[in-house]
Amino acid sequence: WDESHVAAVPFCIHPPLWRTWYAYTFYGLLLLCGLYFWMCTYKRKLATRTALAAEEKRIRDEQELNNERLRFYTNVTHELRTPLTLILGPLEDLTGDGLLPEPYRRKVGLIYRNALQLLDLINRLLDFRKVESGNMNITLHEGYLLPLFQNMKLLFSAYATEKGLKMQYYFHLLEHTISFDENALHKILFNLVSNAIKFTPKGGRIKLFAKTLTSTSGSLLFVSVCDTGPGVTEKDKEMIFQRFYQSDKRPCTSINGQSGTGIGLYLCRQLVQLQGGKIWVVNNRTAGCSFRFLLPLHLIEVSP
Repeated sequence: WDESHVAAVPFCIHPPLWRTWYAYTFYGLLLLCGLYFWMCTYKRKLATRTALAAEEKRIRDEQELNNERLRFYTNVTHELRTPLTLILGPLEDLTGDGLLPEPYRRKVGLIYRNALQLLDLINRLLDFRKVESGNMNITLHEGYLLPLFQNMKLLFSAYATEKGLKMQYYFHLLEHTISFDENALHKILFNLVSNAIKFTPKGGRIKLFAKTLTSTSGSLLFVSVCDTGPGVTEKDKEMIFQRFYQSDKRPCTSINGQSGTGIGLYLCRQLVQLQGGKIWVVNNRTAGCSFRFLLPLHLIEVSP
């Protein structure tokens, strides 16, 4: 064996592509990019979590502030209602005093009506507080619907005449004993009719329509309060039943010197929903709008 005659072929084995230096460089860059994007994502999540926590804290603080305000207004309202009730008693006696001269009787009547309006506003604030705190309950009593609607007729006819408005009433109600919350229904009707009077110009017309309906699911009370005011925009249809919302078309004048509070229609919706009903508003074909609501009725079976 002669090593001098051995042929030698030199060669170099290069590493595969994935083990080259530029591959490792790419791996390092890819790892750095992954870490960078992970840090960015983590920062975004942290910022979002912090923002949500701050927003929740702001909402809690705002809610607590609103609750404190409501508690304050409720306490003040309670303090106002007691002396106002004591004022209304003598005023009612004076309005029925036949010995009082007619000019003074008219002035006392005006004071009495404004005091009643103030008492109604106070009661609205108390009802609003009950709704917000979840303490508004529906209490059913047996009775008839027609006397309640006739009372609304007596309540608003004289005032509508003074405002130059024409009131029309259409009642088609069952003469049947019904279990319903008379106080809640009175508040709904009072708010809707007051709202119609507020938005209807002089010479306008307001219709109060009530009818009992029968369906496969039971009896229903359908009520419509129609006016010839400016109507309701599409935007207002969605917002008008929210608390504190006031339409851009609200009148410059107010009822009995009281400006709108933006809680009347909100209370109406809450009271209707508490009774398992629904309320909505539609524009009339000619002028104005109609507020309508449906309430389920609980008929009382009379034993033979």
